[in-house]
Amino acid sequence: TDIAVLCDTGVVVSESLRIGGDSFNESIIRYIRRKKRLVIGPLTAEKIKISVGTVDRRAKERTIEVRGRDASSGLPKMVAVNSLEIQRALEAQVMNILEGVKSILEKTPPELVAAINDHGIILTGGGALIDGLDRVITRSIGIAAYLVESPRYAVIKGVAKALDEMSQLRDTLDELQ
Repeated sequence: TDIAVLCDTGVVVSESLRIGGDSFNESIIRYIRRKKRLVIGPLTAEKIKISVGTVDRRAKERTIEVRGRDASSGLPKMVAVNSLEIQRALEAQVMNILEGVKSILEKTPPELVAAINDHGIILTGGGALIDGLDRVITRSIGIAAYLVESPRYAVIKGVAKALDEMSQLRDTLDELQ
C-alpha cells in the first residue's frame, strides 16, 4: 500500500506499507485455520475476499461455503464463512493503513491538508476494491474517500501517461537543440 500526497509539482510526501491484496489473503488463510480449523490456499482466500470480504463492520452480512482440508484430520471439510469474520481477519491490517494515512496527513503542509479535506482521498489499485475501505477511511479520518473509475488499472494508466509525457518532453528538448 502506497500512501502519497500529490500536487502539480509531484509527490509532496509518501510512505509505503507492506500491506496489500496478498497480505489480506494471508490474513484470511490464518484466520480460517485458527477459527474454523480449516486449511485453505491463496486461491480460496482470494475467492473469499472477493465474494464476502469487507473491512466495514457495518456492511451487509454475506456468507460463503468454503472447502478445504480439516486442520486436525487432514480430510476434506466444508465450513460457512461470513463477511463479519473476514472483517475481523483484516482488521489489524486496515488499522495499519489508517495509521499510515494519518501519519502522511501529519507530515503534509497545512494548505495541502485543507485541499485534501475539500477534494477527498482518492483510492487506487486492486486493494482499494475490498468492500468498505472507502467508508472506513471516511469515518476514521474524517475526509471523504473515493475510488477511481478503474482502481485496478489506475497505476498502469498513470505509468502510460507519464511515459507519454516523457516522450513529449524529449521531443521538445530535441527541437530546442
